[in-house]
Amino acid sequence: MTRWVAGIDAGGTKTTAVLLDVDGHGAGVGRGGPANAVFVPRATAVESLRHAILEAAQGATAPSAPSGPVESSGGFGLAAIRAGMPGPPGVLEEVVNGLPFAVGSALNLGEDLTSLVGARLTESGVIVVAGTGSRAAAITVDGRHFTAGGWGSVFSDEGSAYAIGAAALSAALKDAEGRGPATVLGERIREAWRLDTLRGVVSRVYGAPDRRGVVASLGPIVAAAAAAGDEMARAILAAAARDLAELAAAVVRKAGREALGTPAEVFGVGGAFRAGPALTAPLEAHLVSLIGPVRLRRPRLEPAVGAALLAAKAAGGSWTGDLVAAVERLAQVHGLVPDWPEPPPAFAPGAFML
Repeated sequence: MTRWVAGIDAGGTKTTAVLLDVDGHGAGVGRGGPANAVFVPRATAVESLRHAILEAAQGATAPSAPSGPVESSGGFGLAAIRAGMPGPPGVLEEVVNGLPFAVGSALNLGEDLTSLVGARLTESGVIVVAGTGSRAAAITVDGRHFTAGGWGSVFSDEGSAYAIGAAALSAALKDAEGRGPATVLGERIREAWRLDTLRGVVSRVYGAPDRRGVVASLGPIVAAAAAAGDEMARAILAAAARDLAELAAAVVRKAGREALGTPAEVFGVGGAFRAGPALTAPLEAHLVSLIGPVRLRRPRLEPAVGAALLAAKAAGGSWTGDLVAAVERLAQVHGLVPDWPEPPPAFAPGAFML
């Protein structure tokens, strides 16, 4: 009988669940809404997670996958669930207790480990995260764990999609009032949100159940404006790059450069990196100036796939070359491979003496 496991990546804007056959022969993917119960009601987080898991189970492709409604799927069950999710304890357990099938074990391993496994298929390394929120983490080969940032949008989340969106709103409104540089951001925001005037941003943001997600959704608008040459948009992304580099440098200083691996790499995790060179090129340049020669790398797989691989390991699977190759093929099919372009090297070989 096929052994199924699930990996979950849950954050401030969306949730992704990946069901995986521990032999790599089948997969299912489900998606849900925000699941950080610090910022959304606990019931919302539970429903987002439940929806993503059930959708993944319905779409799983293997002989023993459900062929009809999962509630009537008979002997179907999950050997293990591993999740990377923020928020208070107990949310994952509440979800599992309400599922219509058995689950062998369920653990929230945290976002850092699942992101690292997705990024480089190992359980050590350095990541800088820029999604709805932001943080950096380093996990050493002997298991020491160091973090920076991740304290939420009120007094942290520097360089995140939320920070980028908030800066865009501020710049647009200052331009409209004649107290800031000219920018196309106001017009772009008004068009995207279908507002008659920019005054509509007040009700759009403050009237939204998920204010963080609404503001963070402006990230692609800033990226498009930057690509079209808007100086304010480019300045916003350059500032975000500096903030993200400082987060990453903080954990590298605590963990030591050996945490970067060989070659030295920092992996960028999260939707903000889709902004492209206007964000990634200055970010790598700042990283080099702060910690020496290092490359900013695109993850191999999304964090949800990393979580699924950790679940497979918990269920007795082995990360062999065949399994990894099969999982990478499935990830390509299901759109779980990050696609942002890596920047050109910010240093010349031999430019640094270590």
